[in-house]
Amino acid sequence: TTSLFPAAAACYSTLRSLPKSSTLPFGPSALNTELTFARTVGSQLATQSTQIRLASSQTQKDSGKVKEDSLYAQEEEFDEITDKIPVKPVTVVEGASYGIVIVVALGIAAAAAYAVFTELFMEAKEFTVFNVALERIKQDPRVTMRLGESSSITGYGSNARSRGARQRIRHKEYYGPDGQLHVAVNFFARGSKEVAEVHCDMYKDESGEWKYQYLYLEFGGQFPQRVIIEAP
Repeated sequence: TTSLFPAAAACYSTLRSLPKSSTLPFGPSALNTELTFARTVGSQLATQSTQIRLASSQTQKDSGKVKEDSLYAQEEEFDEITDKIPVKPVTVVEGASYGIVIVVALGIAAAAAYAVFTELFMEAKEFTVFNVALERIKQDPRVTMRLGESSSITGYGSNARSRGARQRIRHKEYYGPDGQLHVAVNFFARGSKEVAEVHCDMYKDESGEWKYQYLYLEFGGQFPQRVIIEAP
């Protein structure tokens, strides 16, 4: 108690030193003296309490700093150990092998990107010829007389029930005697009345426009007929 609260210990010693037979004076002056003495003791006690709290806080900070320094020391020791591990140098053959692998990987990635681009943003040649030929047969009155109104005429790849098979257009690409690329397609045209099989062959001229090699329809059923729209 004496080491922690010196002011309280001093007050206690003063009270003990008073003789038992002595009596404390009473009155206003005696009361003021006691109040002053009490305030002094209380102030000293508050000061001592503040100092104890500050000392405890400083001790905690010092402990945290010691732990942090210990972690830094462990990290530096680990770095020194890893730095001493020998690294095998890369030979010329290994470097060339890595280069070849990287080039092949880039080539595969470029091919995949081109395939995705052409699939999403570029129309295949057979579909271009299919669309051009379908619009052409809708304008021929001989065709609309057999199939029905042009607004009812649709085209598809085959009579299969599968949607994927119906969307695939049978086609063939070849180079003619003039060296130009030809695209021949074969599909079905259905109207409100009948169904006909369409045969078309087109190529691009020097100006980049599609030209017909031939275009004709074959009707079956009770009245077979071949309607030639474009001929060589």
